[in-house]
Amino acid sequence: MAEWTFTKERHHSGEENILRLFDEKKDVCVDGRTGALILGKIWALFGDPYDGGSSEVFYHYEVKAEKTDGETAYLVVDQYNDMPTIRYADGGEAAAKALAEAIERAAPADYKWSAVYDDYGVKITYSVRNGIAYFEQEPTNMDFFGG
Repeated sequence: MAEWTFTKERHHSGEENILRLFDEKKDVCVDGRTGALILGKIWALFGDPYDGGSSEVFYHYEVKAEKTDGETAYLVVDQYNDMPTIRYADGGEAAAKALAEAIERAAPADYKWSAVYDDYGVKITYSVRNGIAYFEQEPTNMDFFGG
């Protein structure tokens, strides 16, 4: 049976399909600690994100998935609206599911990552220390209307 390998690699392919990392059956957002744990697992596999840190994109990874039989898929792992997802183009569902399983199995890395949610006037920080996930929220002096 062919196995998938995943590498962090920039790409510009279409990813119109979505696989939720939290619970595919429920249309719910993750709580802060669960989100921090998920990002810690992704961090363990790929290191720090390419970009993010805003209310639009908390974090953003681009991943190339390759199967030992030569099949290739391009995936995006990100978090929008407190919903961690893997996005993939048509034909990439098997790769997305294999990556979701790899993320689930990974032990979380220690890290710290923050984003400013301008429209809510808060700074959100996710972190993992010694395998324990943390979530912090603090007010900022900004709001959606530029205040």
